[in-house]
Amino acid sequence: MERLAKGIHDLGAMVSPDPISLLKRMNGGDVGGVLLVACSELGMYPLSAHLPFVDALATIQNMGGMLSLEDVAGSDLASIKLLLKGGELTDMVICGHAPCSALNLLVFPEEWLVGELSSCAYTDAWLRSHREFQKVLQRHYGNAPKGTLMDVADREFVLHQLEELSLIPELKALVVRGGLRLHGWSINASGLHVYSAARQEFVQVEGLMAAEHPRLRNRTARARNARA
Repeated sequence: MERLAKGIHDLGAMVSPDPISLLKRMNGGDVGGVLLVACSELGMYPLSAHLPFVDALATIQNMGGMLSLEDVAGSDLASIKLLLKGGELTDMVICGHAPCSALNLLVFPEEWLVGELSSCAYTDAWLRSHREFQKVLQRHYGNAPKGTLMDVADREFVLHQLEELSLIPELKALVVRGGLRLHGWSINASGLHVYSAARQEFVQVEGLMAAEHPRLRNRTARARNARA
């Protein structure tokens, strides 16, 4: 797996220093206080291949798993603040996955921006809102092998969203006080990877929730066949 470039993100103490403890708690069926942000491509219960009692897990899902962080009614940030106000949120997980159709538009636009997608209003808005993220990929991973770019983009997008969350003063203050823990996860055909702040890298979880996600296994096979 392609290693992430160093120095792009300044997450510091904003990410939980012990991501495995949350996994162990969730693997035991305790998902209270956890909010999962994931792409809708993973299905209604994104971690059903890995977790028991996943139907009790609070989730925010949409294409790409992109958070809307405008401080207005109806935004994802408003939902997060409501959970915090009710004392119902202790851990927030940004969970990416690869391959991902939404990220394909950013990583391989020459292949995916064709037909109706090339003039779709949703596509235009998605691209406009992620120009800076695209520039990060081009600047730091312009020479990366094509076969690794999707996994890299997925992990970078997770860190990008964690960084955006850490810029919100109210959330940053909670994290610093220990009232909220942020986590970064990435799922691909080889299993689950969690972000280690100490190593500044995603590490694969061994022996705990590391089974292949069937949706990703099938999607990966289809993507490889399409490129063949």
